Amino acid sequence: MTFVTGSSPEDDPQFPEPFLNGMGVGVIIADPYSQRITFLNKRCTALLGYTLDEVSAGHLSFVDLIHPDDRDVTAAEFERLMRGDIYQYVLDKRHLCKSGDHVWLQSSITLVRDEADQPRACVIAMVEISEHRILEQQL
Repeated sequence: MTFVTGSSPEDDPQFPEPFLNGMGVGVIIADPYSQRITFLNKRCTALLGYTLDEVSAGHLSFVDLIHPDDRDVTAAEFERLMRGDIYQYVLDKRHLCKSGDHVWLQSSITLVRDEADQPRACVIAMVEISEHRILEQQL
């Protein structure tokens, strides 16, 4: 995915917001340096309860939405991603909901780079796996 000029991918006239909102998975786009959320699709809002206005007003990063017990492994993988050691990673982790509950999500995190190979955006696709995790714990 390549973005033309603009301060963020959402400013790009080719940004596929209708496509991303129609997906059956939660999608977050964040600034790779500040980790601030710049886009949430409708499925992500349904999963976590936050709107883009709420995360923007609260200056929340995607790390803020991760359960504290799952942040270290996320940080380690994200550092590898930023260094260019890996292109993408997938983790099963708990995310904090606006309601105060948490939900298990499988997250696939990809770093989009510009033409100069500099990090441009972090794209996170999330699928709920809470029921699967509950069944695993019961076994």
